[in-house]
Amino acid sequence: MSNKFVKILTICSLIILIPAIVVATAICLTASIAYKVSVDKVILSEAIHSPEANVTVKINGEECSSLYVKKDQEVVITFEIKDYEFEGLFEGTKNTYIGSKELELNSENAYRFVVSEDTNLTAVFDASQFYKISLNYQADVAPNADLQRTIDLTATGESVYLDPEEDGVYWAKANENVTISADSVGYNFDAWTYETVGRKEENSFEILANENASYTANFSVIKFNLTYNNNGTSSTVNDVVYGTPLQDLEDVYDQGWEAFLGWEFNERIYTSATFDSDVANITLTPAYKYQKEITYTFNIEESEYAEAGTVTYNTATGLDLSEAPTRDFYNLVALIIDGNRFDIENNVFADAQNSIDRYLVDSDANTFNVTPVWEMVFDSITFTQNIGSNIDFGSGLTEMEIVKDDGINLEMKLLDYLENTENVEHILISFGGKEYKIYGVDNCKGATILEILSWFKDDLVDNTNPSFIIGLY
Repeated sequence: MSNKFVKILTICSLIILIPAIVVATAICLTASIAYKVSVDKVILSEAIHSPEANVTVKINGEECSSLYVKKDQEVVITFEIKDYEFEGLFEGTKNTYIGSKELELNSENAYRFVVSEDTNLTAVFDASQFYKISLNYQADVAPNADLQRTIDLTATGESVYLDPEEDGVYWAKANENVTISADSVGYNFDAWTYETVGRKEENSFEILANENASYTANFSVIKFNLTYNNNGTSSTVNDVVYGTPLQDLEDVYDQGWEAFLGWEFNERIYTSATFDSDVANITLTPAYKYQKEITYTFNIEESEYAEAGTVTYNTATGLDLSEAPTRDFYNLVALIIDGNRFDIENNVFADAQNSIDRYLVDSDANTFNVTPVWEMVFDSITFTQNIGSNIDFGSGLTEMEIVKDDGINLEMKLLDYLENTENVEHILISFGGKEYKIYGVDNCKGATILEILSWFKDDLVDNTNPSFIIGLY
């Protein structure tokens, strides 16, 4: 084939191909044309009694105000409405919908059409009408939460809302089914009354919201006739109002180690007239918690003054201090339990502290973490200072007395005492015929009361007011 013929074929092919490409491109462009579908939303008046009021417009299932749709494709406009009324769907924008053609929705509450051009629609809504429902009550005795008497009035429904500012007021959407209920604790329900002539015996009933209305629930407080049987003796009290405290027995704790728990009825224990029973006449018997021969454990944590330890107390056998922490030159004189101080004297709880037994009987616990109270074994400690040399005892003496009420500050007081003494190089300490010499000023200043006492420990037995002579030179 000649080159000339090849060129002719090529030119002819191009002449045929170019128009074909143009035609195909035109077809593709035509097929991809999309039109804008817009839906404007107009709210004529805002809902004021519905916190859940809402209007949602969807185009082809998508929540939006506009959507591009291909030519000849079906468009479905749907609405989700809560506490608004649908007024109509119109052609045109929200500025021109008045007087425009109103479009009909189908049985599915939707508008369907095939798009062939840009389309503007307007959906119009208005707030639903609401009616006021007022709920009140009348009772011969007022509710009291402390005495477990309560009254609860409610109105419920699909679009029924409690007024956020006005007690007992509900708002119900027009033609809504509303259930009105009265619940109470400690009352007998009598009836609902309304408009002075209406009356309903049921504590719950249904209405159709088509007007403002007021309803009053009527109650009478529950009362009991109580007979108290106590160890063969009985007494009767009539008309005891539900929720009021029951009378207490005289405290029998000291005689029988029994804590009074309350009054037993139908295998339950009560301290107030809150019986779950329709019986008007009720017989009560006392209920006790027996607490004799119970062992309680008091745990004392380790501190800078003493190691950890445990004190046990049995309500029958008494206090056991064998595992209690010890502290040199101090006695354990009290335990602080839950902020309450209970004194210990001669290894027993003080007679005046019988309240420890009362406290433990009333407690549900058997183990407590407690704080120890320490008291120094000495009433006072006297330091007689010799200002001269250790040879000249008796000349130029001054005294400093530290009493046990100063507590843990005793050591600091002696250190201050020594720190304020000038020109001290050595100390000679004398007590009960024994002498200890401390050489070096640093060692002198570092001697604490407990260190000094430990040197003479064996000689301090039964001494409540030791007196030391300190020679400073």
